[in-house]
Amino acid sequence: MKSVTLRTLTASILLAASGVHAHHSHGPFYHLDEVVEVTGTVKLFRLINPHPEIVLEVMGADGESTEVIVYAQAYAGQMREMGGWTNDSVKPGDTVTAMGHPGRGSVTSVMGQTLTTPSGQVLNMKFSDLLKPPGPRDE
Repeated sequence: MKSVTLRTLTASILLAASGVHAHHSHGPFYHLDEVVEVTGTVKLFRLINPHPEIVLEVMGADGESTEVIVYAQAYAGQMREMGGWTNDSVKPGDTVTAMGHPGRGSVTSVMGQTLTTPSGQVLNMKFSDLLKPPGPRDE
């Protein structure tokens, strides 16, 4: 009896632990078949988990400014360790260009893939690209 209880408890713990690595799909929140480019002035940058975020002030076609939140697809740790990001990679007042998938609700939310800094450096925000080894890539 103890053996059955122990096996059941062990199986339950293993099943629960396997769910820790699961994460949500981006499809319900973003148009994954579209890519937009957004240029604006950084108002806020937070290199936080689960997904770092950058708030940009963007000038609209109507001449009005609006805020666009760019969420990284990758986690902060991945961006730091594999992407070279630091808390000073982007600063308020910087003019940057983000490329990514627009939000389904509006363009005021973008799932960032890359971010171009004022110096022209392109920083990666995409999970799968951060996992690729450095060097030439076959596309």
